[in-house]
Amino acid sequence: MSWSSGSSSSYMNRDGGSHIKHRPASGVQPIFIPPLVFSLVSNMASRKNRSAISQMFSACSKRLTRAFGMNDSSKAVGSRYEEGNLSVPNPQSLAASADKFAGTHHSAPFASSSSGSTLHDLVPNSAPTKPREVYDGGYKDARCIRLRIACGGAGEQGLIGAWADAFIQFMVDDKHLEPFQVAWYLGDTTDSLGMLEEGCVDIAVTYNEAAEKQCLSSGVATRRVLGMNGHFLLVGPKSNPAELNRKKDDVLTMFSKITAAGKADVASPPTSRPPVKFLSRFDKSATNIKESELFIKTGQAPWACNYSKWYHLYPEFPEQALRVSALLGEYTLTDRGALLTLVNNQKDGVLSPTNVGAMELLEVFKDGRDEGAQELLLPCHALLGAKAATKDLDIAEAFLDWLTRFDGGRKVVREFKKCGEVLYDE
Repeated sequence: MSWSSGSSSSYMNRDGGSHIKHRPASGVQPIFIPPLVFSLVSNMASRKNRSAISQMFSACSKRLTRAFGMNDSSKAVGSRYEEGNLSVPNPQSLAASADKFAGTHHSAPFASSSSGSTLHDLVPNSAPTKPREVYDGGYKDARCIRLRIACGGAGEQGLIGAWADAFIQFMVDDKHLEPFQVAWYLGDTTDSLGMLEEGCVDIAVTYNEAAEKQCLSSGVATRRVLGMNGHFLLVGPKSNPAELNRKKDDVLTMFSKITAAGKADVASPPTSRPPVKFLSRFDKSATNIKESELFIKTGQAPWACNYSKWYHLYPEFPEQALRVSALLGEYTLTDRGALLTLVNNQKDGVLSPTNVGAMELLEVFKDGRDEGAQELLLPCHALLGAKAATKDLDIAEAFLDWLTRFDGGRKVVREFKKCGEVLYDE
């Protein structure tokens, strides 16, 4: 079987199954093809269509490889192109993107973990080898990490750091402990729970109730408390081609209207405006999971084969995805932190021209803080892992107790602001 780029080889795994490992350009994560796919392709390749199968596999490999490239957000719109309806970065950017993917791109969530990429199950899962940040509560003489927390969005927005510093100060002042450090490991909900299961962290701060309860029932976690409530927002173009009514439509009605309008535009493409589309990050993030839940509640699964042409797969990070949806005139689900970051992302005190242009095109059609918008609530829980470090288990337990205190973690949430706006609710 030939490959148009890179090299490939097969190997036997520990269970005796064959895999094909395709290694793309230098510096990019290898793609692992599951044994069932390998078997099917091997059988098919023995027939007359061997050449067609080879081309198909090569195209799949390219698509998967490009999906892992993290392009600079300012270039994403200009240099990206579409294969079907999966938008991916320009392949020439892969080598440079690999460095960002490895953790040098500071604005990119999950950048320090290879398991934070899209199409998560196709690459080996590995936890970050070092924390994204380490907090000391202002005690510069603190040297020992005694609590490890995994989190995505709340860490990126700064809440984990605010919690960590306030908790350290509480433990030193009220419990008379020696100053210590708290480490934050960056990972989305799926990755954070994976780190908790592996014992890489003591606590996971996550956004998926079903997955959290499963961790409790399976023994991965021993305790769970509410940390705060965030909010999703349904945003889209100000031209509003799906004719959403913010005052009259509930969330599910809006998703149904987007589906109906998207299908209609596929059947009869409009000539005077862009077609109705919905942009999905398609990355197993809490946002992607919530969006999927909402579509399912309307009886739709636009990601299923064959993909709905109005459902735009764009596996990028929150701010980049939001900017692209604005510039392309597409609806999307986002969170308040990402929106505020886009609105207020400044360089040298000047609002980014790209962000200004994007925000002029966007409108919020439904906010999780709106009356009757409970579907867009984003509860965030902290889970204590069964494999938490035994020697500091008392500190991990104390952190969960402190999170629920009115004058503890809840106070930090009440006072935590981004760009002058309170970001979360208790």
